[in-house]
Amino acid sequence: MTEIPSLKELIAESERAGLRRSIIRVLVARFGPGARDVRHALDAITENKKLDELTVLCVT
Repeated sequence: MTEIPSLKELIAESERAGLRRSIIRVLVARFGPGARDVRHALDAITENKKLDELTVLCVT
């Protein structure tokens, strides 16, 4: 039997995906297309708090 993710899990993953996209967009704007190389590293981060912290760091 397959396990169905809860609505909270789906929402949390959607938020993380949005944060990752935002981080990549800012880094590409600041440093050029090579910044997309960090995408795999960002995909490994599963905590919204850590992604929030990285968002602030990449815009400062």
